[in-house]
Amino acid sequence: MKHLLCSLGLLIAWSSVAAPRVVSLSPAVTETIYQLGAQTALVGRSSACDQPKEAASLPVAGNFGIADVEKVLMLHPDYVIAHKLVNAPAERVFRRRRIKVLRLPCDNVADYCAMVRRLGELLDCPSAAAREIDRVETARARWQNLPRLRQKTLVVVWPRPLIVAGEGTFCNELVELAGACGVDFCGRRDYFTPDAEFILQSDPDVLLCLFPETQLADHPVLGKLRAVKENKVVFPRDRDVFQRPSPRWCEAVDELRKLLEAQK
Repeated sequence: MKHLLCSLGLLIAWSSVAAPRVVSLSPAVTETIYQLGAQTALVGRSSACDQPKEAASLPVAGNFGIADVEKVLMLHPDYVIAHKLVNAPAERVFRRRRIKVLRLPCDNVADYCAMVRRLGELLDCPSAAAREIDRVETARARWQNLPRLRQKTLVVVWPRPLIVAGEGTFCNELVELAGACGVDFCGRRDYFTPDAEFILQSDPDVLLCLFPETQLADHPVLGKLRAVKENKVVFPRDRDVFQRPSPRWCEAVDELRKLLEAQK
């Protein structure tokens, strides 16, 4: 009996080690953990982690990439996981408390798959991670078999001041997966504020707007575009997912494909 109780004690202790406590400061990380069915590992989130709705019940331990050190320490996590950690001094505090800080860049689809694999390893759910990656690869294969739309599409993230998605952004990767293509960015990467000349010379066939439709009316620059004059403007149902590499991005590509087909 003593040996049995000892074995049970060791098993319980092992289980507690195998299920780390996690504070997520990244909306994409939080959503992915739920997608993998490992949400019981989450003990805290950032204020930006608003999906799925169940995540709202988790304590807020900071903002996107910014840890509230005191609140994190109160949650006694084993890991703080973020896309990037803005307040670097917090990391030194966490490491002194033996809290591991894990950065999982998530700027594109490849990063998303890498994040899924890493979370599958960390949270002991490799099978769920493999299923999620298979879902992504199946979707990619399906999109590749569809006819190219070839519409030159400009993604406008915000109208005032103007912010557009340039080369290498997640937004434009989704545009390409949907069968369209970006404008000529002249080598400009990431998100940037263009001048009026760039906007007018880009002359997109379609404008993809990630802001409320009401903010396009009477815009002094965008209103001059052929796409706007011909009403070749699309407003996706969920704007955030085009900038957040979360499990919902596959649905975003399908939605964008339908929106673009309607503009042909």
